[in-house]
Formats: sequence, C-alpha cells, structure tokens
Amino acid sequence: MHRVLDIDLDFFVNSVAHWVERDGARLPEDEYSSWSPEETMDFLRGRCHLTGKLPGWVIEHHDEAFARWRDAVGDGMLVPPFHVTHIDAHADLGLGDAGYVHLITEVMHRPVEERSLPEVVGPALGFGNWLAFAVACQWVSDLDYVFCPGGGDDVLGLYMSDDPKGLQLRAATMEQLRQHWSSGGDEPLQGEADPVVPICKIRAEDFSADGSYDAIVLCRSPSCTPASADEIFDLIRREFIEEIS
Repeated sequence: MHRVLDIDLDFFVNSVAHWVERDGARLPEDEYSSWSPEETMDFLRGRCHLTGKLPGWVIEHHDEAFARWRDAVGDGMLVPPFHVTHIDAHADLGLGDAGYVHLITEVMHRPVEERSLPEVVGPALGFGNWLAFAVACQWVSDLDYVFCPGGGDDVLGLYMSDDPKGLQLRAATMEQLRQHWSSGGDEPLQGEADPVVPICKIRAEDFSADGSYDAIVLCRSPSCTPASADEIFDLIRREFIEEIS
C-alpha cells in the first residue's frame, strides 16, 4: 500500500487563519509568524522521518492535489486505497463551505470510477474540501490529520461514522439531507454508505510517523500564510521533493 505525506505550509505558521478566500492576499507579517527553518527541518526529519527526496507535487492551492492524485492513480503511480498523512492547519474536509451538498447528493450517487471526473466534481470542489472528495473517490485507506495549535476541530460531523474515529460518506437525497438539518444534526443522515475510512487526529507535538512515505505533496496556500513563510516552503521543496512533471 502506498503512503502519501501531504504538507500545507500553513501548518508552520504560528496562528491559524480562518475564513480566507482562495485567492486572497498573503497574511500580515505583524500578526502571523512562521517557524524557523531549523524548527521546520527538525519536525520533518524527527517527526516525519524524512531523510531525502521523495517523488511529489509542489502546488499553490491545496485543491490542486485532487487532480494530481487523479492523474497519478490513472498512471498507476498511486494505487488506491493509500494512506494519507495530512499535515495542515485545516482538515480540508468541508467545514465552512457548501460543497458537501453536491458531494453527498450528486457525486456519491455515481459509480466510484466516475466520482473523480471533472464534470462530476464540478465547481463544488475547493481548497477547503478537496480531501473529502478524495475520500469519496475511495482513494484513501486511512487518514492521519496532524494539526498545529489552533487547528484540529474542523472535521465536518456529517462525515463521521458511528465510530467517532471513522469517516463514512453517504449517498443521500436532498430530502434526506433536509431531514438531517431539521433535526439539528441529531438524526443521523440516511443513505447508502461507503466503507469507513479510519481517521486519527494528532497534535503536532504528539506525532511520529509510523512508516516511510512513497510520495509527498507540498502546498503554499498563499492566503493562509505570510510571505516570510516562503523561505521554509523553498527549503522543503529543495530538500525533500523530486518534482513530478
């Protein structure tokens, strides 16, 4: 089974920015500071156990990873389902946008092999929910969400199984979704369920990778990081990534 290390630069920023626009301005330097290069390397070498370059993708916005993975799955470079370690200030599982409506009432009703098609995904996929769409494609076997202080509480409850450690997406109708809303979330969402994807939420200081990785993603997330963070972005890119064209 393949293992993917997915890194968002905003993990290495000391305050978490919420409710930002995808193409918004960089964060102000006087409010958001970044880790030092030394702290960053200590984490990646000591916690992620990186020792050299891995094949991977360098992207600006995190939703770009979805298309990269779709191509890699199509080419046989990634064989689903694969493990994902998501190192990020945000879960990217859809809390804070309405993309879940399209995912649940449209995408999830399609055969698995069609769920990643651009015309099926449509404009609902975004930088804050792309990982939920990857789960819907059954690419992800299990997920470690490694979060920094200020993160970790943004997993959409609608996606959780009866086991609180599992993600389980359902193919629901709009009427079933309305029934769930009208109950205030107390009534479980009805609909045909996909297999449970185990999720483990881990604080940065408690994380230690339990295996090596086969591929890596590095995302800048400009609207969630100050320009000064680009120094460590370039460092990670140079030290650990053999870019896939």
